[in-house]
Amino acid sequence: MKNYFIPVGVLLLVVIGGLWTIQMNKAPVSNNNGEACTTEAKLCPDGSAVARTGPNCEFEPCQVASATTTSSTIGIGTSVTINGTVIHVRSLVEDSRCPVDVQCIQAGTVRVRAVINASSDDLTFTLSQPQVVGEKTITLVSVIPALKYSAQAPQPSDYRFTFTVASTVPRVPPVSSGGGRVCTMDAQRCADGSYVSRTGPKCEFAPCPGGDPSI
Repeated sequence: MKNYFIPVGVLLLVVIGGLWTIQMNKAPVSNNNGEACTTEAKLCPDGSAVARTGPNCEFEPCQVASATTTSSTIGIGTSVTINGTVIHVRSLVEDSRCPVDVQCIQAGTVRVRAVINASSDDLTFTLSQPQVVGEKTITLVSVIPALKYSAQAPQPSDYRFTFTVASTVPRVPPVSSGGGRVCTMDAQRCADGSYVSRTGPKCEFAPCPGGDPSI
């Protein structure tokens, strides 16, 4: 009879050890004070998720996606490719800037007509006013000659225009429940370390991959 107690005792130890290991793997994140942070996550605008950490169990900051911006200078009747966007300046529409040797009521501005990516439509760009074209933001940032004088009228061939083209950073909109509601942007951590967001008419968390339970 005693011989049966030894295997049973070993089996119980193995089961207890296995349950303890599973529980440790699913344990909440601990902060620096030894306290356990809850395991929910916050969805960032770029679609990633951040967890709670630190002594106050605060959400980690989201990574800021920086837009790619490049610039180039061209003249009338010429083209240039900036950040994957082709700009062709057709003509000078307006240069109403006040000459430096004259007192004016208004400062005036500069406007040029340009074609973007060989489109059939002309667009008018005003100095220092960004304009969204597709997924890019195009800005006429400076003009040469930078100063005007009343006794000197620049010729069209004298002008040079500097444009910047910035890639628009995509933003993830809140998830719609399909019932006219907008679900909150929190997330639930799964056992495999991935995150699922809320969805559906009741804004419930989506199932974890493979049907694994959440933490």
